[in-house]
Amino acid sequence: TWHSLQTARYHHGCAVLGSTAVISGGWGGVAWLASTELWDLVTKARIPGGDLQWARGVQLVTLGRGSQLRILAFGESLVEEWQQGTGTWREEGRLAESRDTYFMGAVAVPEGLVCSNRNQI
Repeated sequence: TWHSLQTARYHHGCAVLGSTAVISGGWGGVAWLASTELWDLVTKARIPGGDLQWARGVQLVTLGRGSQLRILAFGESLVEEWQQGTGTWREEGRLAESRDTYFMGAVAVPEGLVCSNRNQI
């Protein structure tokens, strides 16, 4: 049996790292949320995680491979990286602000699909 999230939310981000699902941010019905909840996908335990730098809707994306996997949160102009060892978020950078920074998406694709100086179509 799976339990409900501690805090009901939508427009939140969700990503998986190993056997842990990370659920962060989103709209709580009254205000934007900064909170993070973790789900152990093996034991089904719900564990609180550290807050985002500020409350907002986010997209989470898992990048890397093998032991180099990491989760990034994109929302408004701030990019944060999940610190698995401490269960907290760390600011990774800022995006140039525009009127469209509220509405964004993120997707991870294999390196070979992205053009670079080494990999021209």
